Amino acid sequence: MDPASCMKSLLQAIARYKSTKNEADGAAVQRQLEVIFGLKLIKLFASNKILPSECLSALVELIEDPHTSPAITLKTVNLLSNLAVETETRETLHTTYNLTNVLAGVVYRYSSILNDPVLLQCLQLLQRLTYDIRVLHASVNIEELISFLMNRIQSPEDELTMPCLGLLANLCRHNISVQSYIKSLNNVKAFYRKLISFLAHSSLTVVVFALSILASLTLNEEVGEKLFHSRNIHQTFQLIFNILVNGDGTLTRVYSADLLMDLLKNPKISDYLTRYEHFNSCLNQILGLLHGKDPDSAFKDAIDKGASQLAERFLDLLLPVILDQLLVPDQTVDEVLIKKKCERTGKAIDVLINILLIQLILNAFLSRTSQDTEPETLAVSRCVTLVEYEFTFIGVDSSFGAKMVDTELFNVSTDVILKTLNLMSKLKRMVTNMEAAFYKILQDQRLITPLSFALTSDNRERVQVGLQLLFEAAPLPDFPAVMLGESIAANNAYIHQETEHPAKKFGMQAVTNNCRSSQMSNLNSVDISSANIQDLIQKLQTGMEMKEQGNDLRISDIMDVYEQKISALASKESRLQDLLEAKALALAQADRLIAQYQCQRAQAEAEGARDVGIPSRSVHQLWVQAPTPSLRETGSKALQLHSLFPTAHSQVALPFLNGIAVFWDLCLSQKAAGGGGGARSFCRSLHNDYGDLTRKWEQARKLATMLKEAERKNEERSLLLKSQQLESERAKSDIEQLFQHSKKLQLVAEEHETLKVSYADHIVKYELCEKQLKDLQVSYNTLTKQAETMKKLNDSLKIQNENCKPFLKGLTIPITHRTMAQLEDTENQRKDLAKQLQDRESKILNFQQKVKGLEDKVKLKQKEKEDMEETIDILRKELSKTEQAKKELSIRVSSLEVQKTQLEARLEEKEGIVKSQQEELNKHSHMIAMIHSLSSGKLGTGNVNLSL
Repeated sequence: MDPASCMKSLLQAIARYKSTKNEADGAAVQRQLEVIFGLKLIKLFASNKILPSECLSALVELIEDPHTSPAITLKTVNLLSNLAVETETRETLHTTYNLTNVLAGVVYRYSSILNDPVLLQCLQLLQRLTYDIRVLHASVNIEELISFLMNRIQSPEDELTMPCLGLLANLCRHNISVQSYIKSLNNVKAFYRKLISFLAHSSLTVVVFALSILASLTLNEEVGEKLFHSRNIHQTFQLIFNILVNGDGTLTRVYSADLLMDLLKNPKISDYLTRYEHFNSCLNQILGLLHGKDPDSAFKDAIDKGASQLAERFLDLLLPVILDQLLVPDQTVDEVLIKKKCERTGKAIDVLINILLIQLILNAFLSRTSQDTEPETLAVSRCVTLVEYEFTFIGVDSSFGAKMVDTELFNVSTDVILKTLNLMSKLKRMVTNMEAAFYKILQDQRLITPLSFALTSDNRERVQVGLQLLFEAAPLPDFPAVMLGESIAANNAYIHQETEHPAKKFGMQAVTNNCRSSQMSNLNSVDISSANIQDLIQKLQTGMEMKEQGNDLRISDIMDVYEQKISALASKESRLQDLLEAKALALAQADRLIAQYQCQRAQAEAEGARDVGIPSRSVHQLWVQAPTPSLRETGSKALQLHSLFPTAHSQVALPFLNGIAVFWDLCLSQKAAGGGGGARSFCRSLHNDYGDLTRKWEQARKLATMLKEAERKNEERSLLLKSQQLESERAKSDIEQLFQHSKKLQLVAEEHETLKVSYADHIVKYELCEKQLKDLQVSYNTLTKQAETMKKLNDSLKIQNENCKPFLKGLTIPITHRTMAQLEDTENQRKDLAKQLQDRESKILNFQQKVKGLEDKVKLKQKEKEDMEETIDILRKELSKTEQAKKELSIRVSSLEVQKTQLEARLEEKEGIVKSQQEELNKHSHMIAMIHSLSSGKLGTGNVNLSL
């Protein structure tokens, strides 16, 4: 399908849905969003064309509308998340369409519905948009977003915890306003405690997010000193290096590298890193990954400058990756790829400048640049080629007018040129031929544009590098100081004009003409006005339309801006007309000079043809018969000169040819008379005439070269005149386009007036409704008061009736039918009122009973809670007592076991002693038995007691 038709159908569906808000149009919008999502038009939306810009604006407005259905909002956020993958689209959505504040408002709307997928998608898209972008906390909905993020982080963990941590890490990083706002809150200490509790989380991404937030908020405070103390910082280093080496996701690696760079800004932590025991092995592993990793993410890994000596052994891995970024592409590539290439080249040069400050590593760099060619020559040629390549992207144009150059591409190309020259200035004393190449580039006129841009920039580093280069280039003889001054003055005038007219900034990213050098100082104002005009035309061509944001711009301001642009175009047209008239006068004068020259040439040719008196054949016959070789050679030269210039220089050759005939007559007469003095004197005069002839011939040749130069200049001026005529025609077409656009704006203004009238009608209706509401409230109040008075009156009548009943019983007054009817009516009213009172009293009693029941339940629950807390406290105390008793019992058991072992040892000793004594006793009893057996026999063996 055609992307343009899909976008148009999407715009039409969104317009119908905004006007009707019905389900059919909502389903059509969802179908068109699915079609756009399936086409994957990321590159098309990254361009600054009209149709994609209108689509993005409509999508942002669709999200911002609180009446949009959640299904459409979810699909729109998914589509924008897909588009935000591209860096340029992400920056455009943040700066131009203010998507960050819009999504913050959506998060605030859906903050009460935590399980809604819209909330999760919005938080993830906000995390992608706010990475490496500074967001002011004073912007719309940002403070509410920060409060929501802090509350969700302190709540029980769910699927929103991780995106909330990542988003808050993006908002806090390098953002002093957000940091001071968070520190000024009351619950910041509890927030710190919750973040510290996340450091023990099982997910490494959550740990890195929490560390990043703590580093941004507490790095230079007392809490940060305790958290990142020398006792704890080694664990942090080990965590970061493990993620960089073994991490699976790019997101966690990027945040880890950012965290390490933020920590290394503290000198204490950088000192701790140099003393980290595993630093060498971790650095070796990281450098080993640079071959297989994307160079854009490889340069995110930080190497401390103080530890650069340790990186010397890793140059074999590091230098090839860096030097590949300094190569110039062989073929033309897309503008987006050129920007990325320039950014990577700038990062590579930064790494080289940081690492190559040491002489040993410098020598290693020069020796390892190439193995086939001479390394120093290759280094010089690579730097010069890189600078020449970047000169093509800075928009230098010496002709009238200037090229329209993309601002971002101009900035990155300028940075690469400045960084390359800074690197060459550091290497000029150490590399042969580097100094000559460096000074040659400094004297190049194309350097004026980036140098003047650096000196007038608001970036501190650019200004410092520009001043260093200016200090090097100022003493050089061919340095164009005047052109540099004019370029700086033009840049300052342009910046001053931009600051004086803030209404001319349209919210879209301007594509402007940067830093043009002019040859004449009186054309500076013309260059500035032409830059503004070209800026406006480029915005109209690329779809950079002006959007109202709040009450910043009104229709009258817009008309004033366009009137200023139209007046500037008219002044430019008058200037071009003056230049055309001047060129026409110059061409007329040149034509007159050419005509005069042609007339003089024709007259000279006519006179030469008329005055030549001797035919070439007779002269040739005379000089062939000359008596000496020198005379014959002189005659042949004269004949050659006459043959080369037969007509154009006949006036010069005529005296010499006439002298030939006189000289021949004189020679004949002297030969006849026998003397030669007159011939010699005439030969001298003939040689003098020949010298005059050669001088006049040289003058004629100079006149011919001057004529050719005049013709060439005339052709150049004619080409310039044609180009200026084309430019004037373009200006006329631009003026016509502007007039058409002004007509459209007039129609918009008329529509705005009609909307104002309808708005005034609605305001009047609203005021009438408010008045009616106030009247109704007053009447309601009066009716309630009347009801209260009627109630009181009814009560009083009841009392009077009760009091009058006994009195009426004793009276025998004749009662009429009328009084009876009134009494019956009043009695009925009394009964009705009594019933209503009883009903209300019964309802009140029921409510009171329910309230009492609920209060009793609450009291019971409170008592149960207190009892449970008491029992828990008792159980805790008993548990502590049992644990203490357990500890004591374990101690006693251990002591008893020791005693048991000791007693067992003693028992074994005693048993050994008993055994030995029993053996001795057996021996003694055996001896006694033997003695009794040997006795006289008075006693028998049975009478002997052998027991103890």
